[in-house]
Amino acid sequence: MRQSFYTGRATFVFEKIYVKTFGKIRIAVISFVAAFGALLLLTSAIVVGMPKARASEIIYIRPDGSVDPPTAPIQRIGDLYILTSNISNSIVLQIENVVIDGNGFTLNGGGRFGTGLSSDTTGPSIKGSHNITVRNTEIVEYSIGIFLAGAFRCSIVNNSVMNNQCGVLVSDDPSLVPAAPADGDIVIGNNVVGNEVGIYFWNSFNCSAVGNNVVNNSIGMRVLQSSITIYHNNFIDNTNQTDVFGDFYGSRNTWSIGYPLGGNYWSNYIGSDLKSGPGQDRSGPDGIGDAPYYVDDLNIDHYPLMGSWGKWVSPPLLLGDVNGDGKINILDIWLIAKAYNSTVGNLRYNLGCDLNNDGFINMTDLLLVAENFRKTHWQT
Repeated sequence: MRQSFYTGRATFVFEKIYVKTFGKIRIAVISFVAAFGALLLLTSAIVVGMPKARASEIIYIRPDGSVDPPTAPIQRIGDLYILTSNISNSIVLQIENVVIDGNGFTLNGGGRFGTGLSSDTTGPSIKGSHNITVRNTEIVEYSIGIFLAGAFRCSIVNNSVMNNQCGVLVSDDPSLVPAAPADGDIVIGNNVVGNEVGIYFWNSFNCSAVGNNVVNNSIGMRVLQSSITIYHNNFIDNTNQTDVFGDFYGSRNTWSIGYPLGGNYWSNYIGSDLKSGPGQDRSGPDGIGDAPYYVDDLNIDHYPLMGSWGKWVSPPLLLGDVNGDGKINILDIWLIAKAYNSTVGNLRYNLGCDLNNDGFINMTDLLLVAENFRKTHWQT
């Protein structure tokens, strides 16, 4: 059985369709859409299998930055929100340009329907999830652990997301017509364990999944209608390591960042390591498989790792690596230049460029990049 999770639309889909050819997919999808479209004519709001949590179960961070209810165990320090104890409710963000720090505490859904932490893009003051960071949080037993709709320059960092139906969902913003795709987001250094679907990218572009441990999920990573970069992840003992809808849905993804940095570790990779070099045609092992790992004919990890990627260090691993590509070069300087002289709340502000986390992108951030300019490789 395969399941799709997407909560942002009235046309929320739960696929329980197993098909082996694109022809069958086409027939199945067309039939499903036709039937579901007829059902939509009968009701203006349909939620299948995932009702929203009751109002009493929701903690809001309101557009003015306040926490509602104010008794919720969340401490606010400017644009930083820190959990001060475990929480059994859902958290909904109605604000942008914030950092949610779990401080090692747990959001525990207790197996009920609902989302652990999500963005609300339906209000008048926010369209899409912009510059949101979620870090250092354990999120367990929800329908969806973390859900950011219309995510733009968001970061999901160093969380443990376990035993949910879907662990992490990054998608377009269904409240806009046409829907605004997710863009420029990074899912980095998370433990994603024991979910039905571990990490799900839907209609996402220029996004990255880096350094995650994706372990014992039914589907490790699902990528639908997206073009993202995926490397230095450990895909270990998932029933299906990946589920990528390729040319039929327009997915074009990159599964490594070249030699010698390599791609991902796959527990089911059966290749050998006797050769080295960019073409794997030189004598001697190098820790990279001699043969590619095929996700499918269109999605190939050309440099699969022979061993699991090392324990993640607080990102960015190389200070100044703004775009997370494992090296510091003119692209990182360009990104900081675009956001230069901006502060938190400004549309140009990019949290990833604020290297000293002072809320202001200035010469200090440029100097930090300059210190490591032309350095490459990631620490392990």
